[in-house]
Amino acid sequence: MQFEKIEGAGNDFIVMESPPLPIEVIAKLCDRRKGIGADGLIFVSESDRADCKFSYYNSDGSHADFCGNGLRAVARFVGRNCTIESDCGLHFAKVLGDQITVNLPSPKFVKKNFFTIPEGAVHYAYVGVPHAILYVKDFSNFPQLAETLRHDPRFGEAGANIHFSKKLENGKIEVRTFERGVEKETFACGSGGAAVFLCADRKRAAIRFFSHDEVTYFYNEGHLMMQGPAQKIFTGKIYDHWHSERDKNSRIPCGSHTE
Repeated sequence: MQFEKIEGAGNDFIVMESPPLPIEVIAKLCDRRKGIGADGLIFVSESDRADCKFSYYNSDGSHADFCGNGLRAVARFVGRNCTIESDCGLHFAKVLGDQITVNLPSPKFVKKNFFTIPEGAVHYAYVGVPHAILYVKDFSNFPQLAETLRHDPRFGEAGANIHFSKKLENGKIEVRTFERGVEKETFACGSGGAAVFLCADRKRAAIRFFSHDEVTYFYNEGHLMMQGPAQKIFTGKIYDHWHSERDKNSRIPCGSHTE
């Protein structure tokens, strides 16, 4: 199977044209010692509604309805302006080199001061997947507190991604993320940045992630937008027991492996 390794703001993904693989295979491919290594794996397929469709899987093999940085990675995989279908709807991507602008799912639920802990108020926003936000003065309690909050029963059985956020003097917001499905800190979370933006009461905000990359969030004609980097790292082919003849019969017009 042919694949591309693409990173967006520090989140790295394996992107391929292929039907979903078994959970244990996805987890092994994402393993940084025994596989390719990635925060998640993205399958790109045909769509009746858009140029292509993507399905996202966390590094543990679990499926997630959406991934913001993954959406930009798909647009970079396509390599041109395009429409993309996700489990959360339709997205329009504008590709200008490694800078990608996309519309995110409409927030289903934004609850400020969802509950309070000794460290402060915990906010909640559902942008494709659930996110909890805690504004802090520093990150001294991260990731221990974040790992505990990730399974708080008030988020439901599935839990939530946890984001510690710090407002900087230059108006930007610094964010560190503990991501479910990966079950540790990740360098960035695109939809999580959107959740932070929604709870910050701003018309536009630049989010600086742990990777030191910045992603900008804003509204345009009623759409929640995200603009940030996505870069191709390398192209490869999976052999042995993962190899398949399906690549020879790929019918996806948008998934080019060439620049």
